[in-house]
Amino acid sequence: MRHTQYDSQAGPIDLREAIAARLLCSLFGLPMVAAALLAWPHSARAQAYVCPNGPGPGENQVGTTPGGNGVAPMPLCAPDGSGPSGNGTYQPKYVHVDTYAAVAFHPDMGDFWFVGAIAQPGRAQQEVLRRCNAAMGGGCNSPGEFSDAAIGFARDEQGFLWSALAGDPLAAR
Repeated sequence: MRHTQYDSQAGPIDLREAIAARLLCSLFGLPMVAAALLAWPHSARAQAYVCPNGPGPGENQVGTTPGGNGVAPMPLCAPDGSGPSGNGTYQPKYVHVDTYAAVAFHPDMGDFWFVGAIAQPGRAQQEVLRRCNAAMGGGCNSPGEFSDAAIGFARDEQGFLWSALAGDPLAAR
């Protein structure tokens, strides 16, 4: 006894053959889907990051950025698991060095001369006055030399120049 079903477009269909075909597709289709899911790219376990000075302790160079248009390629690093790396806890390596700065102005001009990052005290004010006087022919003033501070300038209605020097930018307003 044949189990048949009639399809208006294909004609008679043997149900046993249809079931066998579906079973065959599911038996081969399931492994194909599983293989496709296993082959799907996963996210990288170790993200690469730019390491401008090259790999450091606990890092390996894994590539470079493309560079181009006047920008040099940069090395890319990833942690190698042997110690702290660029993605680890930030360890500040800041060493404070006192530097000095000074500003000078000429009473007849609206320009300012500024000298900064001078390592020796007393040198910044000398240098800024030398530069201002060289440009103006003399008559320059400086409110003083400063370090770890802020300086502010303002002119009043009569054109007089006022300055304030403070350790805080808001206090120097």
